[in-house]
Order: sequence, then C-alpha cells, then structure tokens
Amino acid sequence: MTAIVVDDDGATSTLEKTVEIRNTPPTARIEGDNIAVVNATKEYRVVASDPGGRIISVSLADDAGSVVPVGTVSSGSGEWARSFRFDGIPERDGTVTIEATVRDEHGGVTKVEKEVTVVGETTKSEMANPVSQQAPEILDLNISLREAPDGISGRQVILTGIANDNDSDRLHFQWKVDDRLLFSTREEGSPARASVSHGLENMEFDDGTVGVQLTVTDQNGHQQSVKESFDVHRGTPTESSKGLTIPIELTEVDGTTVQGRYRIDPMHAGKQVVIGFGDKNVTTHTIKETNYHYFRHRYASGGNYHISVHPAWSPDKASIPVRLSEAEYNVWVYERNTTEVHRTKAFESPGENWTREGIARIDREQIDTKTMRTPADSGRGTLSPGQEWYRVGTTTEYDTERRTTRSTDHPGGEWEIAEQNVDQRRVFDGWEYTTMPQRDAFGDDWEYVEAVPRTVERGETKRSADRPAGSGWERGDRVGRTLAGYHTQWVYSHYRAPEHWEYRRSDRYVSGYDETEYCVERSYRFDPPVCIKSETERDPQYDYRYEYRVPEYDAVYEWERTVEETEYSHRYRRATYEQEAVHEYEKQVRVGTEYVQWKRPVFETTEVYRWQKITYTWEQVRAFSEPTGDVRNVTKIVKECGADPNADEPTACNGET
Repeated sequence: MTAIVVDDDGATSTLEKTVEIRNTPPTARIEGDNIAVVNATKEYRVVASDPGGRIISVSLADDAGSVVPVGTVSSGSGEWARSFRFDGIPERDGTVTIEATVRDEHGGVTKVEKEVTVVGETTKSEMANPVSQQAPEILDLNISLREAPDGISGRQVILTGIANDNDSDRLHFQWKVDDRLLFSTREEGSPARASVSHGLENMEFDDGTVGVQLTVTDQNGHQQSVKESFDVHRGTPTESSKGLTIPIELTEVDGTTVQGRYRIDPMHAGKQVVIGFGDKNVTTHTIKETNYHYFRHRYASGGNYHISVHPAWSPDKASIPVRLSEAEYNVWVYERNTTEVHRTKAFESPGENWTREGIARIDREQIDTKTMRTPADSGRGTLSPGQEWYRVGTTTEYDTERRTTRSTDHPGGEWEIAEQNVDQRRVFDGWEYTTMPQRDAFGDDWEYVEAVPRTVERGETKRSADRPAGSGWERGDRVGRTLAGYHTQWVYSHYRAPEHWEYRRSDRYVSGYDETEYCVERSYRFDPPVCIKSETERDPQYDYRYEYRVPEYDAVYEWERTVEETEYSHRYRRATYEQEAVHEYEKQVRVGTEYVQWKRPVFETTEVYRWQKITYTWEQVRAFSEPTGDVRNVTKIVKECGADPNADEPTACNGET
C-alpha cells in the first residue's frame, strides 16, 4: 500500500507499507465409532468449517485394503458422511486409519485422521448382556531376574502381569512358559498386578528366547490372552562388573563424562542405593518400579576409577572399573582477511579511494522572492500556479461597461428600453389537459400526467352447493344437484333396489329357524301314554341380501352478489404557446475584477552526496574450530584439558556437548 502526502508548500512525500495477507486453513474432525466388527458397515462423518471463506471439497478415504467404501460422500449443514465396510482384520496391527482432506476456496488444506480397531464377530452370549460381558484388558507382561532370597540357592525368574477389568472385582492370572510350565494366581485391584517366581535351575529350557503366554480371566468367565518372547540367560551379570545381584553397565563415556545403568528388581522400590564414583563423590538413589536405574557423572580429570553400587538393605556390593584418558583439544591460530566498509555524507570527496554512491539530500537557501497575480475563479476556489507558490491576499480592479438584454417584459431595476419590437418570441401560455381510457394513446407532444381512478359496481353470480368464499353472497333459486359421495346399503331379497344404485355383492344369511319337537322318552303307565322327555330340533332357514353403493347428492344453488371495482383512465397534458413582441433594453454597469496575489521564494540548492570506501586488513584470530574462507598463516596447536589452569578451554573439557 502506498500513501502520498502533499503539504501547503507543494512538497510531497511517499510512504509504503507491505501488508501480508494470510489464509486461515479450515478446521475439521472425524466423528464415528473407534471399534468396528468384521463384515460390519460403519458411517464416518467429517465436521468442518472455514473462518475465512467457504469449503470447496472434502474427501474421505482409508489406507487399508481390508476396507471397502460404500457409496459416495454425502453432505449437508457443514457435515460430510461416507460409509465403509470392514471385510477383514488388517495384518499389521489390526487397525485402519480413516483419512479426510478438506480444502477451502483460498487454497488452504487440512488433513485429519481417525484410527479404527477392527475386531472379530461378537458371539451370541456376549451380545445377550453387553454391559457385563467385557473381556479384561492386559496392560503389561514382563519378565525379570533376581537372586534367590536367603536360604534358597541360585537365581530366580519373576513373571509379572498387569490387567484391568471394569466389570470384575477379582482377576485370575495364568502364565504358560514354552508350553511346559504353568503358573497361576488371583489378584484384586484396578488395575490388578500379579507376580510369580521360579528358580532357573528348575526351569526345563536352555538359555535363549523364551515364549510366555499370559491369560487373564474375569469373574464372568471372559478371557484375554497375550504372548511375548523374552531373552533369558542363566549366567551371572555383565562380566566387567563385580557382584552377582546388581549388574552394572557403562552405556557411554564421553571425555570425562560417564553414563551407565544398574539393575535391581522393582520389588525393592522405595529403598535407598548408595553410588560411589571413586573420586570422593557419592550420591544416593531411591529405587523405582523399573528394572534399570541410570546414573551420570563428570570427573574433574582423566584417570582410573571404580564405580560402586551398594544397596542400603544388603551387604552385597557391585563395582566396575572406569579408565579415562586426559581430554585434548585443538587451538587454531591464523590470520583472516577482514573487509570493512566506511560510509559518510559530504558535498565533495572526503579523500582518496572514496567513491560516490548517490545523492543523500539537497540543501536549499532562500535568496529572493517572486510575486504574481491570477484571476479569482468566481469564488469556487483558486488553484495554485505551481509548487512552492503560496497565497498572500486578493485585490479588485473596477471598470464601467454597457450591457444589453432582450425581453418581452421589463427586466426591472435600472434597465432602459433602447428599441421596441426587435423580434417575436414564442411564450409559454399554459397546459391543455385530456383523459383517455387507455395509456399511450397520443403522440410525442402529449405528456402523461397520472392515472385517474373510478369506482364502478358489477354483479357477480356463481353456482355452488355451498356458499362461495368471500362476503356479500345471497342464495338464489335451486338450479340442480351435484354428487357429494356414496354410502353402502343392504337390500333384502323381497325388496327391489332403485335402478341408479350400483350393485356390489350378495350375502346369504339366516333369516329364521324351523322348530320340530320330538318325544324321546314316554311313560306307558297312562293311557294314552305320556311323554316324559322331549327334544326340539331347529333347522335354519336361509335368505339372501344384496349390497349396493348408493350415491348422495347435494342441492346446487345460484349465488349472487354486487362487487365494487376500480377502473382507471389516464390523464395527459401538452403545453400551449403564444407569440409576443421582444424589446431591447440597456444599462451602464460598474464591474469589479478580483485577482489573487501569490508569492514564491527563490532558493539556491546544494547537493550532498553519499560516499563509500572499502578497506581490506588481515586480523589475527585464535579459535577451537578449523578455519574456513579467506585465511593465511594457519597453525594448529594440540593442548591437554586442564594443563593450563589460566587457559581459555572449550566447553568439551567441562564435559559439555
């Protein structure tokens, strides 16, 4: 961006500012399940927004061949969705990464990922009660060696497992070593930690790689297993250290700085260990729940030392020798070619070997003043004659002039008639108006004015069974009927339906019963015999009925009402004129001309130049790194760290990197 500033003397100054325009990329996230079952189809959604514009494209895909996209990406309300079918479990780690790429209209790109774990199909028993059917989660499986407690000879191996289950208070741990040995125990906690130990002499495998499988079972009978391989050796700790139970190992020796580690079983967590470095420096460590513990120490000088580790709870002690040579460093002495640039400002050259680079500034001194005047611009503002001119005032000059004008009427004031009837002029006399039923009915000399409204009454009739919509309707004579609907009706066989009824179906029904009474038991003690028990038989009598669809009609009436409507006619007008005589008038006028007075200073300018001189010198340098570039007389000196207590030594002599 550029700004140009002009002051009242006409001087200008230009300012520039660079504005950096940045695009904020869109924000996005992937929503959906973290776990998918094999052969299941899951939908994953991309929720994205862009604070600086609009999103133009969204892609949603996977990085594994065991996932098949289903359909295309659908969108709506800032969300884009796509379904995936998980055909199998990936071989590398059982997980699939869903990737989404979001682009905005300004070129911004955002990529997000979501990791989905693919598992096998769930059994029916697990689906019956999913709340209580979660399998335990194995957090850690580890193996370590330790010396046997007092009274037991040899070394022991410790198997440790950590697991968690939100649905069970007690877990059963079972270790299987190389399909030969089986150990088990039960523990509580969240998470639960379990350990078992066994003597190396009793284990039926050789030194080398041992396979250990840990199976954890919860109270609901659900299991989770993990299998790992470990390197186990029956030998003693590192041969370079002394002491059986605490092997010491040096991991790095850099000059006089030593780093190492020692191994103590995590069962001693919280206890103290004393470490001596053989140079009167002793430190104390607190054992943590890890197999290895690390130390670092910097010696004041080279030599032969012993590092010892002494547990506070045991008389056992381990040590390892340390041999440190005296550290050396290189000192480079040389001459470097140095270039120095001198700059100054002056009217003329400061001396020899100076070169002029351009004008630094221009100094000005006023030596005179110029004046001028310009006609005033009728009060609308007067422009400056040029740069450095400034306004100092105004002046007015007067003169008398004769003015004339022509008019049909006296102009008023001091005007006097000079000559009559010098011309004829067409003068506006008024307007002629007319009204037309339609618009655009006249030629170009007529001018449209407005629409003129007029209210008229009109009779309206409708035929309908019901009152029409609106107000003012009055019902007249009945003019017919209209079909309103249908209903069904049964007609029995001894009746006849009208002809306009529509036959649908027939139905046979029981219209009555024919009863006959029979005597089933008689007494012949009387004459004639008397019937003691009788039975009645009922025979149904059938008849037919018929179903018809009967039309229903509503009466149709003629409805009438009177409505008011607005009609419009259009009004036009045209101008009328008449001829009048034109006379010539004259008068004497005193006219003043206004001028603006200007001044401008006259300067004498002097140019001040920028001057530059470059000098080359050889500078004596002492450094710890090998020189590069334009150097000469290079000398390398090898020195021993600490040999000269007053010498300036590199940081490597202090054990720093």
